[in-house]
Amino acid sequence: MRASKCLWLLAVALMIPACSRMNVHVQVDPNADFTAYRTFDFLKNGGMKNLHKPVPPRMRIIKDPLFHAYVQEAIEEEFTQRSLVRVRDRGQADLLVGYRTVVRDQADVVPPIHGVGWRGHLYVARPGHVRWYKEGTLVVDVIDARTDNLIWRGIGTGAMRDMRPGEDLKASVREILEKFPLE
Repeated sequence: MRASKCLWLLAVALMIPACSRMNVHVQVDPNADFTAYRTFDFLKNGGMKNLHKPVPPRMRIIKDPLFHAYVQEAIEEEFTQRSLVRVRDRGQADLLVGYRTVVRDQADVVPPIHGVGWRGHLYVARPGHVRWYKEGTLVVDVIDARTDNLIWRGIGTGAMRDMRPGEDLKASVREILEKFPLE
């Protein structure tokens, strides 16, 4: 009985990484010395300019103030755990952080499943269909404030359950920043 519980816990532990909601890709400047950075600040509106102008529907979430609050809170939590301190003066910051997102409609085509019946007759066991869903891409950029060079970019893409910011958005930011090179 005890061995079966251990095997069950091991199976659950192995499945957790496979349940990741996002595909995360990272680009790192190989010449950047990440140990030299101690402070950070955010670019205004995540670095997005001209928010007073109309934006395409796929980018409407960037005008939501809750979006900015959740993203900044999640980034600040992750960076604080890595011994970076947020300063409110861009002139004092070693790093500047920008972020943006794009939301678009995606489609998955699910093919029909055919079966073979009595005397070799083919039949459709399940008809094919198209499954529509929202896919969001969140990009987090980290810029060296002294040189104004992009030193790290994290890109996370995944299906969205809804368009409202919340714990899912914060978890997505955490998942992207897990790959940030500071310990």
